[in-house]
Amino acid sequence: MMTNHWILVVTEQRIGRTILGAMDILQNRIRNRFWAFGQRAKGIRLLGKGDRAIIYASGRTGKDFVGVCEITSAPYELSRKRREMMIGNPSYAVDIDGVQLFSEPRSVKTLLHRLGFVRNKENWGAYFQGSAIQIPEEDFHIIARATPEQESATGK
Repeated sequence: MMTNHWILVVTEQRIGRTILGAMDILQNRIRNRFWAFGQRAKGIRLLGKGDRAIIYASGRTGKDFVGVCEITSAPYELSRKRREMMIGNPSYAVDIDGVQLFSEPRSVKTLLHRLGFVRNKENWGAYFQGSAIQIPEEDFHIIARATPEQESATGK
């Protein structure tokens, strides 16, 4: 079975008058050991057990790669009980495990020049829209193995 590589996107959410930060939502997902998706999320049916993912957090505090995880189930519909555990209004999920948060966030902008899946570097934000983005294995390793020295070498 082939391992696919993904970017799982977590963004800040407005709930009433409160804005929950992406990292707060991420901590909720780590604690509950599953990654939730809305009903209209594209591509989630392609996620599978054994796939690996980079975690991308987007919000007012930045747009950064913040960790890695393993997907340990196929996508499934969330039960009412599990929906209540989550922030927002998710419909589907995959189980996750082996979450390793990076000691420092890795800036998307400083790694862009090395990422093959981002063809238009000027409009890179379009490549990070959605809940789950399939990426080449090489790009997964570039992000997962990036060091602060590699990031600062871009001069940005």
